[in-house]
Amino acid sequence: MISERTKAGIARSKNRDKFGLRHPRMRSKAFRRRFRMLANAALSKAAMERAQAYRMHIEWALRHQDRFGRPVSCRGAAEKLNSLGISSPLGGRWNSVNINSMASRLGLPMPPVFMPLSELRDRVRQLFKMHPEFTVRQVIATLRATRPVGEIRVLRLLRDCRIAAAKDSPEQKKIGWPLDRNTVLRIRINSIWRQHPDFTAKQVIRKLQSQETATIPYVQKIMRECHRATTGLRAEQRRIGRRSYSPHRGRS
Repeated sequence: MISERTKAGIARSKNRDKFGLRHPRMRSKAFRRRFRMLANAALSKAAMERAQAYRMHIEWALRHQDRFGRPVSCRGAAEKLNSLGISSPLGGRWNSVNINSMASRLGLPMPPVFMPLSELRDRVRQLFKMHPEFTVRQVIATLRATRPVGEIRVLRLLRDCRIAAAKDSPEQKKIGWPLDRNTVLRIRINSIWRQHPDFTAKQVIRKLQSQETATIPYVQKIMRECHRATTGLRAEQRRIGRRSYSPHRGRS
């Protein structure tokens, strides 16, 4: 019975072979190449039809500008379409990938690509040396880049510069100052205070000789924090008041 069934199966496979019903892996390379070409052509045609159906929406989204007056990116165009509640061809949300693919397939002018990270890092470092108090938006506005730079990228690069500037400050670790636009200013005040502990706030401001707008109350606050970090007062002494660490304040 096994032999008869095996022979019958071989005969049926030979009959199917005559009508071209073999398994695709058993076909010739030319047939498989032609089959792939036809399949790719069908997929490209369907993708072009979908892109043509959404041409009006994509052109409208790419005509906008970002907050800095530059051409909008693919991500910004996707956010514009999502804000209007327009679904993507597959029924989901728009993103930079499908906007980019459809715009390139339709031959629309593409948004400018991001500035290379190495070039952006060098420019942010140079600007940080001149203006360490700049925020992310001030850095982007000062760069005047013809290509988008991205707020998240600039924020990370600024944070790296601030970490490098605060790395050699022992008070930065003791007090736990935040890494913000005043990081370099606090470090400079701390270094002046360490060299001249008898200086007043006005003398420290004159010693700074910078374009930073440091007010007297702010400098006094930083000097008090430096004094507390160096003297190592206990929590109970800090609770009593300034008279426990300053002979010139808090006298009754």
